[in-house]
Amino acid sequence: MNISVLSSFPPPQFRDSTVDYGSNMLAGLCVASTFFLIISALAFPNGPFIRPHPLLWRMVFGLSVLYLLMVQFLIQQVGTVELG
Repeated sequence: MNISVLSSFPPPQFRDSTVDYGSNMLAGLCVASTFFLIISALAFPNGPFIRPHPLLWRMVFGLSVLYLLMVQFLIQQVGTVELG
């Protein structure tokens, strides 16, 4: 856990400050999602499944929570949707 936390600190220091908002948003979401999956593997309950390993199912549950959070985030965005 400590290694994963410490490994996330250098990239923001070495990134270009002229990068657009979308790149910054994507980088932040990737790092936050990675840490959320680590925390979900450590803290979430096992659930009903035991094979292949409970850690896998905790991470799957973490992915489902991330999906829910992403959908909620996208619903709140303001803008036009272009189809086609």
